[in-house]
Amino acid sequence: MKILAAAATLALAGCVSHQVKVSLPQTQVETQAIYVPVPPELTAPFDVPERKSNLIDDVVEAYNARGTTIRQCNARLQKISDLGMQP
Repeated sequence: MKILAAAATLALAGCVSHQVKVSLPQTQVETQAIYVPVPPELTAPFDVPERKSNLIDDVVEAYNARGTTIRQCNARLQKISDLGMQP
């Protein structure tokens, strides 16, 4: 009886030890950098508004003009940033 149980155990163990190897397809990911030229109109320098004198009106006028220039500059920078987002 013990011999029969040992033979059955060996037979079952032999079935389990056979492993099937499955090869999965390999995927490769390649990253490609695409450089986008920046249009020259987006890199043109801005004129810096100068104040005419130290009078309050001139200082306020220059301050407002510089704020406008900064907003225009930020808009250009956003356009440059958007170039990198295009597919």
